[in-house]
Amino acid sequence: MATAESLGAQIQGLSSNVVDLSLLSTRFKKADEELHNESTRLLAFLEQLDPTLHSLAVSKKFKDQVLMLEVPTRGVGPLLEAVKKLRSSSEHLTALHPDFLQLCLLAKCYKTGLSILEDVILEVDLPRDFFLYCY
Repeated sequence: MATAESLGAQIQGLSSNVVDLSLLSTRFKKADEELHNESTRLLAFLEQLDPTLHSLAVSKKFKDQVLMLEVPTRGVGPLLEAVKKLRSSSEHLTALHPDFLQLCLLAKCYKTGLSILEDVILEVDLPRDFFLYCY
């Protein structure tokens, strides 16, 4: 069984390019039970990761974990910070915006979500992100 430390090391090691991200995604799929068992210890390692390099795969898996544990409120703060750190300006839409807003709705943290929705979006990396954001 992998420990939180080894999962953190794999996240850091496999976040360098698209091929490695697919390997990381496969690793996460195989490690669902391990991640669930180590979820409280894994949170400490999330703080050590560079958001611009490691956030997308980790944040999406983190969102899935808090939804699986049925505690979306625990994910709102960390994903809000991830959104703020990933975007180059308040006008930039990231791939994490839809995940963050989904957690806000499920956690009934409407004002927190509104703080991001009030930003004017002028820069979108991928049209898919924009469509999910609008949905």
